Amino acid sequence: MVKRTVDAWEHIKVLFREHKYAEAQIKVDKQILEYGLPTEAGLLFTSARVYRENGEFDKAIICWEQFFSVNPENYSRIDALNEMALCYARSYQLDEALRVYEQLLAISPRDKYALFGKSLVLMRQERHEETIEVLHEALSHFPEDTRLINQYAKALQYFGQHEMALEWYSKALAQEPESFFSWSGLFMSLKAMGRQKEAEEALSKLNAFAGRDIRALDRFTRGLLRGDDAEMAAGFLEAISNINITDSAFLRLAGEVFIERGNQSHKVIYYQKALDWLMRLELQSRVLPAAVLARIGSCYLELGNEDKADEYLRKALPSFRRPVRVHERRLIHKTGEQLLNFRKEELAIDYFRELLLDDPNDEYGLDGLARAYRILGKYEKSIETYEKKLVLKKDDIYALDGLARTYRAMGKLEEAVETLERIAAAHEEERDELEKRMAFIRSDRIKAEIEQFNQRKLSALGTMTSGISHEMNQPLAIIRWNVSSLLRDIEIKRLNMDQLNETLGKVDYQAKRINEILQTFKELSREHPLILQEIDLGSTVRKTFDMFSNQLKIHNISINLRGLLPSVPTILGDQLRLEQILMNLILNARDALQGKNDGLISCRTYTYGRPPRQWVALSFQDNGPGIPEDIRDRIYDPFFTTKPLGRGTGLGLSIVFQYIQDMKGRIELDQTYANGARFILRFRSFDKGG
Repeated sequence: MVKRTVDAWEHIKVLFREHKYAEAQIKVDKQILEYGLPTEAGLLFTSARVYRENGEFDKAIICWEQFFSVNPENYSRIDALNEMALCYARSYQLDEALRVYEQLLAISPRDKYALFGKSLVLMRQERHEETIEVLHEALSHFPEDTRLINQYAKALQYFGQHEMALEWYSKALAQEPESFFSWSGLFMSLKAMGRQKEAEEALSKLNAFAGRDIRALDRFTRGLLRGDDAEMAAGFLEAISNINITDSAFLRLAGEVFIERGNQSHKVIYYQKALDWLMRLELQSRVLPAAVLARIGSCYLELGNEDKADEYLRKALPSFRRPVRVHERRLIHKTGEQLLNFRKEELAIDYFRELLLDDPNDEYGLDGLARAYRILGKYEKSIETYEKKLVLKKDDIYALDGLARTYRAMGKLEEAVETLERIAAAHEEERDELEKRMAFIRSDRIKAEIEQFNQRKLSALGTMTSGISHEMNQPLAIIRWNVSSLLRDIEIKRLNMDQLNETLGKVDYQAKRINEILQTFKELSREHPLILQEIDLGSTVRKTFDMFSNQLKIHNISINLRGLLPSVPTILGDQLRLEQILMNLILNARDALQGKNDGLISCRTYTYGRPPRQWVALSFQDNGPGIPEDIRDRIYDPFFTTKPLGRGTGLGLSIVFQYIQDMKGRIELDQTYANGARFILRFRSFDKGG
C-alpha cells in the first residue's frame, strides 16, 4: 500500500477516535472510490464502524461481509459479529440479523449482547413465544441485569400483556428506583390498562426526571424510535408536552418523532405538533441550526403555508456546516424529494446542489437534480446529469430509466428505445416490462394519444349516458303521472282552475329539472380551458350529489353531508373540473357499494394552515370493501381497473388526479382508513386579497 494511502487510513482512524464520524466517512468514501474496498481486515473493520456510526448501515454491511470473506477466522470475532448483526437489524434485514445472532450464539451461547439483540429482532418480527424464550434464557444467566429485565417487560408490553409487564417494571425499579426507562414503561402500561390515577402518578415521576435528567428522557424516546415504536414515542411526548423542556437536542428529537408520525399516517396534525416542538427553540431566541430550519420548513410545506416554507427552507441552505454530516445529507436529500412532490423544482435544485458541494459524485444528488431538470423542461441539463452518474455507475437502472424518460419527453424516440435496450441488456429481470415500454414508444405516438383521447371521450359519454338515464327517469315519471291525472280529470269533468294551476306547476318544475340536468351534462361534455376562480366547495358538493340522488337511492346508498361546514372558506379551482372530479368519485363509490343494503357515502370539510396560504380539505369516504393494499400504488394509472370487462375503462381516478393537479391541489388515499375507501382532496383557499 502506497504511503499516501497508509497516511489517509491513519488519519481516518484518528478522526474516528475523536468521534468526527462525518469527516471520517468522507475520507473513507474517497479511498474506496479511488482504490476499491480495502483487503486488510483492520481497514475493513474501521470502515464498517465509520459507516455504522453515520447510519449508513448498507455500506457497513458490505464492509463486514468483505471483512469476514478475507479471513474466515474472523468469524470467531464476537465483537465484529455483534456489529454486523446490529447493522442488519438497523437496516430492517431482520432475517439476516437473526442468522448472524444465531451464528454468534453458537460460538458464545451466553453472550448477553447477542441474546438482547436477538430478542429485539424477534420482537420486531412479532414472534411472541420465541422473544420470551430468548429473554428467559438471557435472564437465567443474568437475573439481576436491569437492562434485560426492562427488555423483558417491554416485550410483554409490546405483545399486550400489560399486567405481567407491570410486575417486571416494578422488579427493575426495586433495583434502580430512579430508572427513567422503567418508570416510562410503567406509565405506558398503566395508561394502556386505563389505570388513570396510577398513570398520572407515574407521569409526575417522569416529569421530575425530565427536569433533572434530560438525557434519560432523550434515551427513552430514541429507544422507542429505534424499536420502531414511533406511535408510542408520539403518545409519550403528547403526555409530557406541558413540561417546560428547554434542551435543544430533545426539542429537535421531539420534532423528528412527530414528523415521522406524519410521514407514516399522512395526517397533517402531526406536522403541526412537530412544528410546535421545534418552534420552542425559536422562542428561546436561539440561532437555529440548518437541520432545524429545514425541518420547520418541511412542516410548513405539509401544512400548506408555502410562504413560511420558502422562508425557512431558503434560510436553511447557507447554514449547513462543511462538511455536511451524514444525517444532514439524508435530510437534505429528503427535503429535495419533498420539494419535487410539491412542484417546487427550482428550490429542489438548490437542495440537490447542496449535496453535490461536498461530494460531486453523490448519487442521490445527481438523481434528484436530473429529475428536477427534466420536470422543468431543461432536458439538455437533465441528460448531462444522468450521463455524469452513468460514468460513475455504468448500468445504473435509475439513471438509465431517467435518461429514457427525458429522451421521450424531448420526442427523441430512437434514443429512448436505445436506452431502454441498454437497461434490458444489463438487467435481465426487467426485460418483459421494458419490452412493453419499447413497443409503446416505437408505435405511432400520435395514434396512441388520439386513442387515449377517444377512450376518455367514450368513458365520459358512457358515464354521462348512464347518469342522464338514471336522473331523468324520476322527473319524467312525475310528469307522466301528473299529465295522466290531468287528462283523467278533464275526461270526468272534475277539473277546476286551482287543480289545473297546481298540476301544471308540478309539470313545469320537473321540466325545468330535466333541462338543468341536460345543461349540466352538456357543460361537462365540452372541452373548455382551465379557469381558476373562487368556488364554494360545499355548495358544489351538494349540487353534484343532487344530480345523482335518485340513482344512489335505487342502489340503497345513503348520503351524509352534515360534515360540510359552512364556515370553511371558498377555494381556488375550476368549476367544471371540480364537478367532474366529484362525479367520478360518486360513481366509483356507487360501483363499490353495489349489492350492499346499507351503503353510505360521507363528506366533510376542514381547513389547515393559515391565510393567505390556507388549504381546504374535503374528505370523501364510503363504507365499501376498500382498496386492496397491493393495488393502491396503481389506482391513478390510466386504464387500470378492477371492474369486469365492459364495466369500466380505468380512466376515472386518472382524470380525477389530473384535474386536481390542474387546480394546484392534491389527492391522496387515506391508508389508515379500514372501513371502506377514504380520499382526501386538498385545495388552496381563495385569496380574496388577490
